[in-house]
Amino acid sequence: MQRITIEPADNGFVLCYQDPAIVKRNRDSDHWEDPERRRVYSTPEALAKDLMAVLPLMEKPEPK
Repeated sequence: MQRITIEPADNGFVLCYQDPAIVKRNRDSDHWEDPERRRVYSTPEALAKDLMAVLPLMEKPEPK
């Protein structure tokens, strides 16, 4: 995963990211599944809690 986006919603915030486990399964399988995940949070605290779980899944950039 290289990108996480947070968007405003009528009832809070939307967290969007590509699930790395699904991306890997798509590479290894003939069955394709959309890896994009979108979750809605009503409070900034709930968003922050899940964001802290998703951040470690981000890929580190390749050294140049």
